[in-house]
Amino acid sequence: MKRDMDYGMGPRTRIELSGKHLWLRVILVVVLVGMAAGFFGQAIHATLTPAPGWQQIKAAAQLPMAGEMTLEYYLTSGQEKTLTGLYTQAMEEASRLFDTQTEEAGTLGRLNAHPGEPVAVAPALYEALTLLEGQNSRYLYYAPVYEQYRGLYSCETDAEAQDFDPAVSAQIREFVEQACAFAADPRSVQLELLGDYQVRLIVSPEYRAFARENGVEVFLDFFWLRNAFAVDYIARQLEAAGFREGILTSFEGFARVLGEGSFQAELYGLSGGKVTTAGTLSYTGPKAMVQFRAFPMTQLDQLHYYVTQSGAVRTPFIDEQTGTTRAAAEHMAAVSTDRGCAELALMTLPVFTDRQIDEELLRGMEDVSAAWTANGKVMSTGSELTLIN
Repeated sequence: MKRDMDYGMGPRTRIELSGKHLWLRVILVVVLVGMAAGFFGQAIHATLTPAPGWQQIKAAAQLPMAGEMTLEYYLTSGQEKTLTGLYTQAMEEASRLFDTQTEEAGTLGRLNAHPGEPVAVAPALYEALTLLEGQNSRYLYYAPVYEQYRGLYSCETDAEAQDFDPAVSAQIREFVEQACAFAADPRSVQLELLGDYQVRLIVSPEYRAFARENGVEVFLDFFWLRNAFAVDYIARQLEAAGFREGILTSFEGFARVLGEGSFQAELYGLSGGKVTTAGTLSYTGPKAMVQFRAFPMTQLDQLHYYVTQSGAVRTPFIDEQTGTTRAAAEHMAAVSTDRGCAELALMTLPVFTDRQIDEELLRGMEDVSAAWTANGKVMSTGSELTLIN
């Protein structure tokens, strides 16, 4: 990727953040401005400046994850068939390993289904669990809270949502707070990494009783971070096979730029209750990027957001103590050269879910540059992101 590529958003778009079914209106805007693959530019999305050789690679299998990711690649003669096969295989593996719905051998679902027993997991999953433990992250253990919010995100009206929203229902709030207390306590739930890709899930008798009483069946869940691990896994498979001239993005804003070149991504903010472009971020590859937004912008965001009729937004960014959703900024993007999406997200997520952005904490993160919008201001740290326009 020798030439500079522009991954900007194009025409500035304004979206109302109040009223019912916000995402339906967003879909219309996306169609009107012609965004590729239904994505609205949370990352260096795949709306490419026309250039010889750049093509979108589609998975050869009908996988739900295929609709959540876009791979753009600068093809040379004879590469497409091999790349498509490799991309499809890697996506199938990622879909299987990091999801809670399957109990196949080596998967997170199998581990969930056999608490107290040593379970053999795939090397990629073992590596992901090791990364979480190395970051001292409890993120994986909040599965009951995430499931509660999935119910909320699926609601179509506030009347439905009140039975799922801990900010509205005292009963749900009590459940979420209790689930958070169990999730935060290593004595209640903890993974033991036994080596040789063996893992044991330890769940206390008290937590098991709480789970039975409340119909909780899953103790471990990657939730919003699932595609961060999936993007990293797929990117590693492509790189190992010598494919280093592409850009892989997910709708949440996880992205891996595999090759060299100059790239751009939009930074958004809120103005008068509307989403508007705050500027353009420029940087060079290879890079990993993660993005956090306090508002939905795509059809797929209905998986992770709910907007009340009054315009309040429930995000996927959950405070680990209270179980409520919180965002310290309107939009934040972070990039790293040597870290993957998952590690970068684990490092920066606590910053975004704090009461305000801790600029000094971001500045102290090695190999991390960030930019964000909050209260009408645009701020940045590090030298790898340049704000233009």
